[in-house]
Amino acid sequence: MAGIFDIVKWGVPAFLLLSSFFILHSPAWADSFKCGVEAVNEIAACDAAAKPGGDVAKAVAALREDDFDEDAERDAARAKVFGALLGGAAGLSDGDKAALRGFLYHSAAGIQPGFKGGWDDFELFPVPDRRLRFVEAVKDTEKGAIKSAWRYEDGKCAWKFTIPEGAKATVCVNGMCKRYAPGSYEIAIKE
Repeated sequence: MAGIFDIVKWGVPAFLLLSSFFILHSPAWADSFKCGVEAVNEIAACDAAAKPGGDVAKAVAALREDDFDEDAERDAARAKVFGALLGGAAGLSDGDKAALRGFLYHSAAGIQPGFKGGWDDFELFPVPDRRLRFVEAVKDTEKGAIKSAWRYEDGKCAWKFTIPEGAKATVCVNGMCKRYAPGSYEIAIKE
């Protein structure tokens, strides 16, 4: 009987800890994604399983962690990621495709789960890039659709986003973070 008690005593907390780790670090796949480059849309639509990737996946992880000592290292990682994105899915491993898909949702569209891994209190932190021309992403949640869409027109970047009723978001753009209530908003993104 003590053996079963020990499993419950130590196994349940360990399971909860591992489950929370997965929730906190799971990717925020959008339910729809579209941009101005067909090769990138091909990668966004790919349903490759998330598993270890190659150099591209390592570059994506480094950008997500922002784990660079030098700006040149960050620029090299961005060049590797965008080279793979703009080159399309051909020749990429499934792990690299999955990493790039996560990069598009997390970084380009900026849709990210909140600290506890949920969508009631989430983050929007888009990183526009002229090479993609525009991005439109939607994440369906229990509260409704989270939308993030930016577009370059006349040399300027306009970003529209929607926070569903019953949710709130921390929005980080133009070097500032601010809390937003439910609604639809439009912000000019400075370069």
